[in-house]
Amino acid sequence: MLAWPPIRLALHPTPSKCCLPGKRSMKISSGNIVTSCPRCTPKCHGEVERPPNIQERQMTISAADYHRATSYDRLKMTGHALDWSNQPSVFKSYIGQPLISLPDDQSFSRATLWDVLGHDDPLDRKSEIDLSCLSRVLVLTHTITAKARYGGADFFYRSVASAGALYPFELYVAVLDVAGIAPGVYHHQPATRSVALLRRGYSGRELSQLAPDVSAGTAKAVFFISSIFFRSSWKYRERAYRYHLLDSGHLLENLILALRSEGLSYRVAFDFDDKGLNEFLGFDQEREGCLAAAAAASGVSAPSHVDAETSLEFPGPHLPVCSRVAPRETQYPAIKAIHEASFRSNRPDVPPDVLKALGLKPRSWKPLPRPRQSLEPMSLPEALIKRRSMRNFVKTILPRDHLSLLLDAVCYDAMSHEHGAPPSPDAIAVGFLAGNVEGLEPGFYLLDRRNRSFGLVQSGFFAPSMAHICLDQQWLANCALHFLFLTNLTVLERAYGPRGYRYAMLQAGSLGQRLYLAATSIRLGCCGIGAFYDDEAAQLLGLGDESRVLYVAAAGPVRKWVEPMKQNG
Repeated sequence: MLAWPPIRLALHPTPSKCCLPGKRSMKISSGNIVTSCPRCTPKCHGEVERPPNIQERQMTISAADYHRATSYDRLKMTGHALDWSNQPSVFKSYIGQPLISLPDDQSFSRATLWDVLGHDDPLDRKSEIDLSCLSRVLVLTHTITAKARYGGADFFYRSVASAGALYPFELYVAVLDVAGIAPGVYHHQPATRSVALLRRGYSGRELSQLAPDVSAGTAKAVFFISSIFFRSSWKYRERAYRYHLLDSGHLLENLILALRSEGLSYRVAFDFDDKGLNEFLGFDQEREGCLAAAAAASGVSAPSHVDAETSLEFPGPHLPVCSRVAPRETQYPAIKAIHEASFRSNRPDVPPDVLKALGLKPRSWKPLPRPRQSLEPMSLPEALIKRRSMRNFVKTILPRDHLSLLLDAVCYDAMSHEHGAPPSPDAIAVGFLAGNVEGLEPGFYLLDRRNRSFGLVQSGFFAPSMAHICLDQQWLANCALHFLFLTNLTVLERAYGPRGYRYAMLQAGSLGQRLYLAATSIRLGCCGIGAFYDDEAAQLLGLGDESRVLYVAAAGPVRKWVEPMKQNG
């Protein structure tokens, strides 16, 4: 188990002869922060140990430190029995808060994923947002898609992928100017298709201070995605912060697609006042934190001032209690340290080229292949309902047209869709391992999303090796494609500070969810994998010491749809 190293504090109630007056200092050695004078040794004085405070943690932890410390090693894995009597709830509830039922409006766009991604302007741009529109956005973002019964308990399938089906994310919306619903801060409750009112009143003034990137201009509603830490750490312990970010990225992608589908301008923000925004949303900050935000806008100006009677009310003192999801919650110091370290950010004048920073050089670059025929993908709402994590892959040839559509979907940059919005940091690179793909040499490829091209780095069948690296999940050996989300951790942190880790993992999760929907749309299977032996994955791909795999998404023909695909192919 990863434990944050204690601080050794040499106590000098009366300075001993070994102490040099005025020479006490703090140094960092082997992960410990040791306070002493240059002549002191541990034997000189009595010592006490205490956990480091957050300022000291920020001095010593980095994204690379956290990522390496939570890496899986085949020879060092330890057993971990789940405490099923303490299983966290996957639905957050606000007992006593008013619930507002959302309209059962089924007038969704029938556009496909590629239709939604491929327009520079939102489809059928709207001039205002009403409650029905807000309801459709929330349902498209996060909805219950099916129910099953396992071990005497109900299990609810969802439109959003999640590691271990633990669903750490939550969705909130600050309503500013939406017809049919009063201004206020609300929590989305997908199980009951409703929103809980947390705070009444107009919050534009507060948001202009806490999250200026999403509150400026014509914002009508601002959405917030949070993660409840213990839901994932119950199973994944210190490594769980990776899944907090990846899973929140999954939800963010659905939100972006929902806003585009509804014809709304929007802007996404990864930078905001963390502590202030968490207080604004009424969190227990030891248990829950906001990770991303997005504003929905229209062509009509937002209110310039609001009467005092509509001003935002103070959050109730009982709201933070709702961040607790289990009777006994373990708080892991490593998660707290990396999360709070990432409150600090930096924006460089020139963003790094992460693709080049990997140190890999393809033999040559080729433009993305174009589909030869229409495959008639499902509509986006249908793909959301049918999305599942599928593992029953079959060893059959993946038609080139299917590869074309998958690569095409990954190349769109959909993080911002409003003129004047700040650019989103490009913190990851994308590659893929090709196996049984029509007309494509098996091997490891890199994808240049900006120039819509791809290049072969190394020939060979990598799927069996990657399956071995992904905790020996042999079903992965049957996949036609393994998509890889990569970054250079040192370059990332040098450019963006500790918050760069958030950027990278959220973007990896976002593109992973898009792959889920793209694969489902053309009747392929997809499954995201966040568990693998990290160093072995880097060695397999020839990555340098500073570069790492963040996420893997397998895609290809599955037994469920292989016969229909053969007929269409």
